[in-house]
Amino acid sequence: MLIANIEKQDPTFKATENSLFKYLPTERYTIFQDGLFRYTSPIVFNDPFEIIPLVIYNLFFEGPDIGIMDYNPLSFIGALSLSDTFDNLLMWSHYANTHEGFVIEFDKSHPYFSNESFESKNLSVLGKVRYSTDFKILTDMDLNNLSKIYEANRKNKEFDFKSFPFNIFFNKGIVWSYENEIRHLKYYKNSDKYFVAKDKEEKDFIFHLNLFKIPFAAMKSVILGANSPTGFFEFVEKQTKENIELQHLKIYKASLSPNLYKLII
Repeated sequence: MLIANIEKQDPTFKATENSLFKYLPTERYTIFQDGLFRYTSPIVFNDPFEIIPLVIYNLFFEGPDIGIMDYNPLSFIGALSLSDTFDNLLMWSHYANTHEGFVIEFDKSHPYFSNESFESKNLSVLGKVRYSTDFKILTDMDLNNLSKIYEANRKNKEFDFKSFPFNIFFNKGIVWSYENEIRHLKYYKNSDKYFVAKDKEEKDFIFHLNLFKIPFAAMKSVILGANSPTGFFEFVEKQTKENIELQHLKIYKASLSPNLYKLII
């Protein structure tokens, strides 16, 4: 249900063929202020099978630990995990604070997502994840291409990712199919902001935490969870009123169906 600008908008939420959705917990409220979204390194993907290609690369080249991003070209990529569904109960539970969080609707026709590029200086690849019973492995050709990319990166030279085995990033086990995941990939060196993640003793470098600024114009709406705190709506509404770049943002609120296992939005 729409809870802001009701007099101007259709109160029922309707997704379009260009809709992409990002589930977020309430602590990510800062995106309404800075537009920064995390593009996750494969080193910390939540599916352990997705780290296998990184291990294979290191075994092949006898390189350093997979946690060192500068040495493993597969970890040069950061992924923004999106979905083409906005009302999945499991997604709301797992990624949006048990329905206390929110979902951002993006417009994939916006140039930020639609301008595909394989150049290292502005890599941008959007693709739908395919679900299967077997995971993709690296071929000898993949490994050789990756070694060339590694060398170019090490020497700070510009290069393109056309030979990069992107299929590795767009394949997951069937058990994850409920996510209907779509990934947007970027090159970690192009991030707008990053932090260095270290081990618990704050000694050893593990990976970069990369944040990319997504234009507010690429956002269409926000859906607040069924358990969203009252104060959170007030915060979001305030941001849309005070920031001229967010004044177009529609605000919806999810609620629980009285007789079905579904959300009403």
